[in-house]
Amino acid sequence: MRFFHFFAVLGILLTAGALAGAEIYEWVDEHGIRRYSNEPPPEGVTVIERAREYRYDPEADLQRRKKDAAEWERMQQRLIEERKRAEARRQKEALKQALEKQRAQEKKIEALEKKVEKLQKEQRRSAIIILPQPPVRPAPAPGSGGLGLQ
Repeated sequence: MRFFHFFAVLGILLTAGALAGAEIYEWVDEHGIRRYSNEPPPEGVTVIERAREYRYDPEADLQRRKKDAAEWERMQQRLIEERKRAEARRQKEALKQALEKQRAQEKKIEALEKKVEKLQKEQRRSAIIILPQPPVRPAPAPGSGGLGLQ
């Protein structure tokens, strides 16, 4: 009976070890098709890759999914922030260009105002101003008291 228990335990340990340490093989067959298997490939085939196979662990998978979801959320938040920064840069650049355009227009207006002022000065200098003459009155007669009344 002891031998039976010993061999049963040994068999379980060997089976568990074989299952836990199973390997996945990758090779290309004689037809050029890439094959994957957890059983060793046929003789004469060159193995491209040999990886360990791990049993599915629901708790580890749940933790990985939570971690992936958190990373996804961080990436989405970074993307939103980067888009906001890019939009702010575009608005700042548009404002800068609008201000430059406004300054250029103000300079043009200033130059035109100076030109108008210069032309007005030239016009004032060259214009002949004829003022209306007061009516001519005869000189006062002697002895009338200088009022010029008759």
